[in-house]
Amino acid sequence: MKEKEIKKEEKMLLDGRVNNIGIQVSGVISTASYENWKPGFSMTVDAEGLTTEQVRELMMQAKAELKHQFNLEKNNCKAEVIAEKFNNIGFTAKNGLNHVWVTSVLSYDIVWRVPEFELTQYGSRGTIGHEMAHDYVKKLMAFQLMTPEEQKKKPIKWMNPDEVESLKDHVAILKNGSLGMHWNDLSVKEFMEEHGKLITKPKIEVTVWNTKHLYTGRADMFSFWDGKYSVVDYKCGATDNDFRQLAAYAVCEEGVEQMVKCPIGPTSNKSGFMKPKISTNIKGEFKAFIRKRMQFKKEFGI
Repeated sequence: MKEKEIKKEEKMLLDGRVNNIGIQVSGVISTASYENWKPGFSMTVDAEGLTTEQVRELMMQAKAELKHQFNLEKNNCKAEVIAEKFNNIGFTAKNGLNHVWVTSVLSYDIVWRVPEFELTQYGSRGTIGHEMAHDYVKKLMAFQLMTPEEQKKKPIKWMNPDEVESLKDHVAILKNGSLGMHWNDLSVKEFMEEHGKLITKPKIEVTVWNTKHLYTGRADMFSFWDGKYSVVDYKCGATDNDFRQLAAYAVCEEGVEQMVKCPIGPTSNKSGFMKPKISTNIKGEFKAFIRKRMQFKKEFGI
């Protein structure tokens, strides 16, 4: 609206001849199937009885809200297109805004050279391993509250995946799979029985959100590990020194001091288990994650 028109509108407001004002925001979303789509949002502001200054403030608020709605629509459209095109990229919405998964940010450009049917078997064994570890921690916390006499009578009993309804599909995949995998191949029992005593006050499978960088993920566990508040991750495969994923989770939880990777995969160690990998470099690893997040945004525009 031109300056002269604004002054005219203001005069009409003061004269009581304008009771409401219409505001509209529109634009073009140039993403894949939405290439030529031009969404628009509008609202009417009730100006009756308001001063010119109050109307101006109300109009600014209304315009900001419409721009916010447009940006939400832009975010959601792009997320939908990306998720349809790339099966290794996922989003979850919070308050109407899609947040990309941490694992998607870190793996979207990885070329897997393992057949899909084999990846499925590795994935199922990993899921079972994680559930066994979570179940043990829960039972351990209850066990530690018992008296010595009670502990002798009720020792911790390990989960049998064959008897868990929620794992039946994963159990079937392993039993019928071409790789001959089994959850007993994992070192989860040996590792947890050795290191479980270091865990106190656990919070299991915690979903985290970062609204600034628009990502989300699910941490295996936040707990005190040997007295230090930690983000903990179970690894059923190879365990490297890349802590970016854990750093992305750590900054979403107040007070985290360190990141702990628990290798519970197969091992040839005589002890039957591997040592955990621990890092306190949350700041450095998070910076590395953000660089990857910016690459993702440059690649996909979200």
